[in-house]
Amino acid sequence: MLLLLLVNVALCSGADPDKEALGGTDYITEKMSGASAAQLKAMMVAREMPESDDAALPAFRIPGTLKRTLTPAEHATYIEEGYVVLRNFYSTVEINMLRECMATDPLVMGSATDGSLGKNFSVPDADGRETKLTLWWNFGEDSYGQIGRSRSMMQAASTLMGGSEPFASHTKILLKEPFTGGAWEWHQDFGYWYAQGINQPDKIISGIIAVDQNDRENGAMRVLSGSHKLGRLDHGVYGGQAGADPERVLKAMATAGMKVRTLLLQPGDVAFTHSNLLHCSRPNDSDRWRRNVIVAYNSAGNDPMPEIKPAVQPTYTKAIIVDDDALLRKGCIPLNPARKDFLGGEVSQEMVDKNPTLLDASKDEL
Repeated sequence: MLLLLLVNVALCSGADPDKEALGGTDYITEKMSGASAAQLKAMMVAREMPESDDAALPAFRIPGTLKRTLTPAEHATYIEEGYVVLRNFYSTVEINMLRECMATDPLVMGSATDGSLGKNFSVPDADGRETKLTLWWNFGEDSYGQIGRSRSMMQAASTLMGGSEPFASHTKILLKEPFTGGAWEWHQDFGYWYAQGINQPDKIISGIIAVDQNDRENGAMRVLSGSHKLGRLDHGVYGGQAGADPERVLKAMATAGMKVRTLLLQPGDVAFTHSNLLHCSRPNDSDRWRRNVIVAYNSAGNDPMPEIKPAVQPTYTKAIIVDDDALLRKGCIPLNPARKDFLGGEVSQEMVDKNPTLLDASKDEL
């Protein structure tokens, strides 16, 4: 450790380390255990990086008419609390159509493991109850793509990400069935996304569209307000789900100013959440569904690192923006079964198995 400190001090100072005193380059490479050749090369390139240009990039702006814009108070809430709820973002007519479209879409309602066309897979909680998840990576022409690419959603995401240009990280549908829908343990989305090669937590965001009422009985999301300011916590696998270190979560809950709150949503509300916001949800103990569509936006310039495997997060692709009325104007368009970018349960497990950020915390070696 002392040797590594000496090398880092020498490199950051701009001076070459005394190879004689430290045993030569081969000796240094050998002793810096855990550092790959690629990491050593990156360290040397970073040392020589010139000073940055201070010129600011212009903020991304969506042309055309917006049905809904963020108020200064809503923007301030997001910055302070790590989330904001935009009430009545979608009309009753729009949400009713979307709900019916989901209920009749075989790719959403069918399981990826039963031989049907379905693409959802079950995520168990510690009690064995399950939430059904359908996830795909790119915007399409389906109804969910009309939502994700709509002017007002894109502009809100851009504003909350500091004026950057949004593009598709992924879209997912979460189904919590009556009486059987499971819980999600406390976690940060960035705990997963960092493991997928994303570096900037302020430049990736989730927009949660409530299709059903989200309340305490049917498993509404719970958040720890202000917890995005903690930065990324360690994540592991606890009770079958990847989540934040429970001891760190309890410590955060004891932090002054951070409050556990339930995200009570009505159909048509949209909640935007920061990628480092700690959140969870309880199981669905009601006789009602809890269905949400979640659009995750990344920013141009925040592409995943190509070195991270398996590579799942998309690289930048310019989103083709549609008018806010496209959802109703085009009617129900189900998911295309020919698309090749669905996430399957086996890929999700592979990401846990192979990525050191999501190692099983119950294993003896940890």
